[in-house]
Amino acid sequence: MVVGTGFIFAILLGVLVGMLSAMFGIGGGVVMVPMIRLLFHQAAAIASATSLFAILPTSIAGVISRHKEGNINYKIGALVGIAGALTSPLGATLATHLPGIIAMVLTAIVIIITAIKQFKDARRLRVEGDDSTTQAKASGIWYYLGAILLGLFIGTFSGFLGLGGGFIVVPLLCMLYGMTIKQASATSLIAIVILGIPGVIAHALYGNINYLLALSFILGSVPGAKLGALVVSKTSNRKLTIAFAIVLLIAGVALAVNELL
Repeated sequence: MVVGTGFIFAILLGVLVGMLSAMFGIGGGVVMVPMIRLLFHQAAAIASATSLFAILPTSIAGVISRHKEGNINYKIGALVGIAGALTSPLGATLATHLPGIIAMVLTAIVIIITAIKQFKDARRLRVEGDDSTTQAKASGIWYYLGAILLGLFIGTFSGFLGLGGGFIVVPLLCMLYGMTIKQASATSLIAIVILGIPGVIAHALYGNINYLLALSFILGSVPGAKLGALVVSKTSNRKLTIAFAIVLLIAGVALAVNELL
């Protein structure tokens, strides 16, 4: 239960989550789930569900804040989101019926692997230039089919781990569609908003959401998203990639250590 100073502390953490969401297109769950587990001592299913619930308004605020950049690919974001919405309830069901440590350790492993990938991308940007991409843009049928397949995969992970899925979507959008991290992170927010809805509904039906804790995060994350968008506008792709990698690495290691020890 979150009351008094705990409620205020959660709001302040929400500001950080909102900033990270707008900056990196990750929805904020990659930070919220470890926070809820480590600082508020909630069960794994509660942490995942509460995070997913708070992600929706956080991501919407991120979309609004970053729309003016012109970096959002609404078509790809919508395809990933709609496809992910189909499999998100499956992930929520798995999270409810499987031991919590499985979801948390899996979350930590995926986060750390993604962090390593981002460090490699930052090194490449130093050599090739700040606006270089990782691969030629997908074209033809793969332009659309790739987004759908990506969404189906991400949706299951989103519902299962309580993460928006952006920590996987962002690197894959860079690889598959040749996006810079600014373009990928902005586009990812669209997908997160759409695919998170069914997962939230499923978790609500299972009674997994701590609404008071989620509200406290939301109160901080919405204004935090505006601040994060401002930071993005003044930061290079390489520096943003390095920052993304550091955030992921810290969250992944902290979560792994907590669960295993």
